[in-house]
Amino acid sequence: MPTILLDDKKLKKVEQQLSLRSANTADTYGIVINAFMKFCGGDVQHEKVLPFLKKVSINSMQNRYYAVKFFLNNLGEEMPVSLHDLLGNQHIKRTKDVMSNDEIAAFIRTVRRDYGTIEIGYAALTTIYAARRVEAYNILAKDIEDDTLTIYAAKGGQERVHLIPSQLKEVMKDFKHDLKRIKKKPVITALNYFFDDVCSKALIELRPRMGFHSFRRSFISDMLNKEFNAFLLRDFCRWKTREKDIMTNYYIADYRITDPKVFAVHPYLQYWE
Repeated sequence: MPTILLDDKKLKKVEQQLSLRSANTADTYGIVINAFMKFCGGDVQHEKVLPFLKKVSINSMQNRYYAVKFFLNNLGEEMPVSLHDLLGNQHIKRTKDVMSNDEIAAFIRTVRRDYGTIEIGYAALTTIYAARRVEAYNILAKDIEDDTLTIYAAKGGQERVHLIPSQLKEVMKDFKHDLKRIKKKPVITALNYFFDDVCSKALIELRPRMGFHSFRRSFISDMLNKEFNAFLLRDFCRWKTREKDIMTNYYIADYRITDPKVFAVHPYLQYWE
């Protein structure tokens, strides 16, 4: 298979073409291209394209595919694989994968061992508060207090103040400190690559549609299997009120009552001790 020899002129052309894309696309493609060059160990090798693309979950494969295709095309090369070669007949939207408690324990253990305070903070938000990816990403330093934090819900949900359990006090203190120091956040899709990287290090099999939302599905499934109060769970997860569900219109939740009840039986809080 051909090897593409890289030089400054070729890389300059790629950089110029990236500058014509939107800021988010340029940042995302840049992350993937740098990772791909590192994976190839220098010059680009066609036979490494498919293994590189398959290192991540199906959620991330499509983004990676178009970034690598953009890179190769601007080097004057054809993409050696098609999207069908990569995804086959897998229907991402029809699959909703959850993670086992052992997998989530391994994920948390790996993040705490191998990553910095920002990544650890995102892992805490998604595993303990069942935060959606965008909800975790949108957290700012000002949203974190000594004993509480505020999550601004996505998908029409409810803005929610949460208690910070003792297991997360130092985590959130460090997270807040380093959020203040960041001049520019990475693009939100970088969180996908972070998730995939942790799974790889933790030896967690990447399955279709696995991502940060898997923590949310797993948490809700676990709590409902324990017959935890569904109204309290709805409030904790910041779901929007359903117009036809009159009980949720009348029930007024208090985070100071709800959160301790959730934390008392939370399946993943023990992994943060």
